[in-house]
Amino acid sequence: CVRACVRACVRACVRACVHECMRVCVMSLEPFFAVAAENKHKNKNEKTPPTTPLRYNKLTGLVPTEIGQLAQLQRVFVGRNSLSGPLPGELGGLQQLRIAEFHNNRLSGVPVAAWAELGGLKRLTELKLQGNQIRDGAAVRAEIKSALGPMCYIVI
Repeated sequence: CVRACVRACVRACVRACVHECMRVCVMSLEPFFAVAAENKHKNKNEKTPPTTPLRYNKLTGLVPTEIGQLAQLQRVFVGRNSLSGPLPGELGGLQQLRIAEFHNNRLSGVPVAAWAELGGLKRLTELKLQGNQIRDGAAVRAEIKSALGPMCYIVI
């Protein structure tokens, strides 16, 4: 029941703009992430990390600031869409985020100072931003490494 509801929600969200999609995800999918993490591999005694698999969905617009409310989010995959503008500073508050793939969109900036100020992203091990409109990628990469530490693999 939960999976069917989530699938229908995601399909409906894909047709709408990404802001509405993420707003709906914040309100209705966070409980699903917890259920999925506990139940997906019950027989194998494994847990699946909470994830947003939204690649290849023709999503447009800004990445909404509400993404920062997905407190248990560990992996976000929104590569190969048409997202634009800078990434939201609210991502910096995600304490559990480990992998963030925003590659091949139309993103224009990374608010590293805001991320550092919020103190999150300490567990981030992989950040993929290649194929966007981020200028001076080497400088941005160095700034991210400085703020988040050397344990993060960054592709710009």
